[in-house]
Amino acid sequence: MTDDRIIEIETRLAHHEKQIADLSEMATAQWKEIESLRRQLGEALSRIEEAEGGAPPASVKPPHY
Repeated sequence: MTDDRIIEIETRLAHHEKQIADLSEMATAQWKEIESLRRQLGEALSRIEEAEGGAPPASVKPPHY
């Protein structure tokens, strides 16, 4: 192998390693955002349930119907 070919391969390898590190960082950030959104959704659902106060589902007709 020529020196130019080795340099080209090393350059490509370094580029790929950088891309992998960037993708890993993005995946980690997205996972943290997903966890935050899940937590917020759970809190919102809890508040909705509390606000409904045990009200029957909309599909259940009141007794006067």
